Amino acid sequence: SCRKVYEKLHLTPDHVEYFLRSRRSIRSYRKKAVPPDILEKAISVASCAPTGSNRQSVKWLVVQEKKDVQSISEHVIDWMRYVRANHPEMAENFNMQLLINSWKQKIDRICRDAPHLILAYTLKEIGSGKADCDTALAYLELALPSFDLGSCWAGYVTFAVNQWPPIADFLGIKDDHQVQGAVMVGYPKFSYKRIPQRNKADIVFFT
Repeated sequence: SCRKVYEKLHLTPDHVEYFLRSRRSIRSYRKKAVPPDILEKAISVASCAPTGSNRQSVKWLVVQEKKDVQSISEHVIDWMRYVRANHPEMAENFNMQLLINSWKQKIDRICRDAPHLILAYTLKEIGSGKADCDTALAYLELALPSFDLGSCWAGYVTFAVNQWPPIADFLGIKDDHQVQGAVMVGYPKFSYKRIPQRNKADIVFFT
């Protein structure tokens, strides 16, 4: 049955503005694991995001163990080494040598030493799969601070997992599915005291 709508929980425009403007990407995490039930709750909230034709086709993969997150980072670095050797122009455009060098110095710029990684994926045949997963991940990013958690989009993971079979094999992603996006998740190491300035919205009213 559908849940009742509670008017007392209705957000004011000021609440919504503060909530959305205070969103921050988190790239430094505490060395503390997040209980699985907390991650499940946050994902359940994010699963309310709209999808094309209401297919609700988004699937989630939670990498719970930090050692597995680190293995994924290592796979991404292996992919970058391959790209550097075979597609040097692409490697230069994405500054891959810097990331490879950082990895050699035990600095993880791929998953930022995050304790967890959450991936959103769909069947390849879903035409709106990319938009559906991006929207769901945006919902997740916004929901996580209410659980005292932070996140950052893992763009290198998303890019690599669909081009480097060892990563898909490691994660158990089937050939008929595609990872559309991923975020690092954990307890923030630092807290922010100010809301950053943003560029003014570029708006045109068609009349």
